[in-house]
Amino acid sequence: MVVLNLDHLTPQSVARFRPSASTIVFAGLAIGGAAALAALGCNSPASYAALAVAFIVAVLLALSRERRLSLALGAVASLLLVFATVDAESALLLRPHVAIGGRPVSLIERDPLLGYRPRPGVRATLSLDRFGKEIYRSVYTIDADGFRLTRGGRAGAVDTTVFLGDSYTFGDGLDDQDTLPQQFAVARGLHDKVINTAFSGYGTHQVLRLLQSGRLDGRLGSGRRSFIYLVIDEHLRRIEGRAPTDWMGTPHFELDGPSVRYVGPYYPGPGGLLTRLLPNSALMIAIGNAFMIEPKAQSTQLFGAMVQEAQRIVQQRYRGRLLIVLWDEPLLLDKGAPDRSRRRAALTDRIAQELSGRGVPYVRVSQLIPDYRAHMSDYAIAGNGHPSAALNRRLALALAQRP
Repeated sequence: MVVLNLDHLTPQSVARFRPSASTIVFAGLAIGGAAALAALGCNSPASYAALAVAFIVAVLLALSRERRLSLALGAVASLLLVFATVDAESALLLRPHVAIGGRPVSLIERDPLLGYRPRPGVRATLSLDRFGKEIYRSVYTIDADGFRLTRGGRAGAVDTTVFLGDSYTFGDGLDDQDTLPQQFAVARGLHDKVINTAFSGYGTHQVLRLLQSGRLDGRLGSGRRSFIYLVIDEHLRRIEGRAPTDWMGTPHFELDGPSVRYVGPYYPGPGGLLTRLLPNSALMIAIGNAFMIEPKAQSTQLFGAMVQEAQRIVQQRYRGRLLIVLWDEPLLLDKGAPDRSRRRAALTDRIAQELSGRGVPYVRVSQLIPDYRAHMSDYAIAGNGHPSAALNRRLALALAQRP
């Protein structure tokens, strides 16, 4: 076994310390790389962590006197530098730059209930650029309760509409006034109180856990209460704990007969330490999103039981009604990928059959916007694929006109 012997490390030996050429190269690349990433505005902590470890490995390389250990440390340092480079490139191309008050920060904070949530009480500017071309620049305002700000509910408003879902509903890449919940509030004449509880990466597990928690207690008006949950086929994979965001300890549910039970957070305890570091890696998230692992067959049943439990809570606890909006139309990113489109369509049909079998009301996007495919390019943010402001206006108007 190769062992790093530090017995010779004395004040005198440190004074005579002569780093090898490899040490100088690796340490220099680590320091220079960190400076370059900071100058470029890289926002992936995993890249900086890899460079820091590479620097430490470079120091250990200088202290090593065994050839085999030196070669092993050199290989580790090389791999760390390669990972940092690729991860940083992924972050610069795929992740928006977030600034609050002109300072780069993270919009996300840990949440013991949902795994993570947007930081409450902030107004952030997000920008995404690729190869010098701006994809979008938008402003997100998060209220004191951690929900995206939605203006409405004039004095005396008693009716409430709660939107549940993921980035489609939250409004990734859009200003506050262009999100689906805000456009719905406008379509309703700003008379309703509208709450946007969605966030990027959320799934059915966050929707159900939020309703179970009582966080909405006291926020709803005394009149009509409607809950709208926009579902995409990806939610089947997210409830399995295989989505990148599930590494942050999102709620874990399992089937319990015909119903569901809450097990706890995904990847708890010391054993989940590594997986909790993975969401900081833009590369790992990109890989996870690129490979659409087919959801397990029982996940459809789990999804249906979770939605049915959500419906029960909405009806009994909040005296309201739940409507599922099922995204059954192709995404802009699916154009030119017929196999991907067919697979997603099959998953969507499975979801529809499950909802029908459980008596949960739903409506397809294709029913609300019959001409969607003819205007698909206008209905998605170019280079991003999320719903555009134009699509949200159409969808909000159709929803607002439903009885």
